[in-house]
Amino acid sequence: MATLNKVKNLGQIYTPVHIVNDMLDLAGYQGKDILQKHIIDNSCGNGAFLVRVIERYIEAYEQQNGSLIDIEKDLKKYIHGIEIDKNEWLSCINNLDNLIFWKGIGKVDWDIINADTLEVNKFDGQMDYVVANPPYVRVHNLKENFEKVREYNFAQSGMTDLFIVFYEIGFRMLNRTGKLVYITPNSFYMSAAGQDFRNFIIEGKNLYALVDLGHYQPFKATTYTTICAFDVSKQCDNFSYSLYAPTGNIEYQDNLILKDAFNNGKMILAKKREQGILKDIQNYTPKNKNKVQVKNAFATLADDIYIKEKFSFESSEIIDILKASTGEWKKCIFPYDNKYKPLDFDQLSDSVKNYFNEFQTQLKNRSLEKNSPWYVFGRSQAISDVGKTKIAVNTTVKDINSIKINQVGKGIGVYSGLYIVTDEPYDKITKHIKSQEFLDYIKTIGKCKSGGYYTFSSYDLKQYLYYKIGA
Repeated sequence: MATLNKVKNLGQIYTPVHIVNDMLDLAGYQGKDILQKHIIDNSCGNGAFLVRVIERYIEAYEQQNGSLIDIEKDLKKYIHGIEIDKNEWLSCINNLDNLIFWKGIGKVDWDIINADTLEVNKFDGQMDYVVANPPYVRVHNLKENFEKVREYNFAQSGMTDLFIVFYEIGFRMLNRTGKLVYITPNSFYMSAAGQDFRNFIIEGKNLYALVDLGHYQPFKATTYTTICAFDVSKQCDNFSYSLYAPTGNIEYQDNLILKDAFNNGKMILAKKREQGILKDIQNYTPKNKNKVQVKNAFATLADDIYIKEKFSFESSEIIDILKASTGEWKKCIFPYDNKYKPLDFDQLSDSVKNYFNEFQTQLKNRSLEKNSPWYVFGRSQAISDVGKTKIAVNTTVKDINSIKINQVGKGIGVYSGLYIVTDEPYDKITKHIKSQEFLDYIKTIGKCKSGGYYTFSSYDLKQYLYYKIGA
């Protein structure tokens, strides 16, 4: 199994057999039609994909020819792979050798190379199939490959990930009738880093199937994934949209029109009716934005220091605070004056000064806003609204009962969630949010969290309330 460092720096996450088989089926890699067709896994690891590919090739070859005589030549010529990690590459070769040994096939001089895929171009324009689980590595973990990655067209926006670059490499490897099927994180649906790739999908019209894994997680890493299938020989105005059920079975949802699957450049994966509602909400333009404001709560960047059930001392700088994610009430050291500006350190009570001095090193090591004193919150958000009445909301929900809404009075803080500032009645806001309609909206946005939960942003909630209230 891949080590933690290899997962982080090389993106090694192994693919379960049933996912491999589903992807090969989606690519149409089965039956006699695969004979004498080139296929590559350009990040082959220990050979999870290639083992199944070879099994299918052997079966098709035997059906076609009645025996396995001379199959060694085909396996060398049409099966390809690239792996950057030498130990994984050796393991892959060993796994493939073991497979053909038990099939009674002679020695094969495999075309599986130990190299960095970013530097390989020998396969460009040659492949009938590219099927892989490319590495998931954020750009800041790429080290020496950082500049190399930024040269790719799909890596020009945001904090990109290596898997997006592998899409570009995969398309480059295809011939004019080739198919590409990848399993990757679904972050490209909406992220800034995925914008260039999304533009390619819209303009290319080669996407013919998408299977969103949603809460189904086949990997030990907490990564929310999707399977995308492309055929460069076709212009597809529609594509098949499916979900993985908790049982691991693919469940067809709808045949989506490509242009309708995007709104303001971001992907919307839902049945047609749900797509329409989501677009209505996201595209709603309020007449009075101040009627409802939704904001992120306190960000101390050191909650364990600033927030406690109870402090061992009394101070005028201690206020009540609500944890929006749970509805729990606690106490918080709030080192600000009545105009919500940072107090000078000497203005703090002796007990608070002594307390902060105990944690001075930890507080100074936070990523503070520019010119902020070391003892104040890491971020200034929500501080100026302490003097207002607010409605606190948690941002991770599963069902209606998991939606937590609390009214918070003046002089009280909120952390770990969002809060709403509005003149609208509390009961009205509660009715809109604690509803099946809101839950369906959040599910359609599709930001999955572990345990079957979904999350949403301040923007998501704000747009929904604008739409419902008619602001």
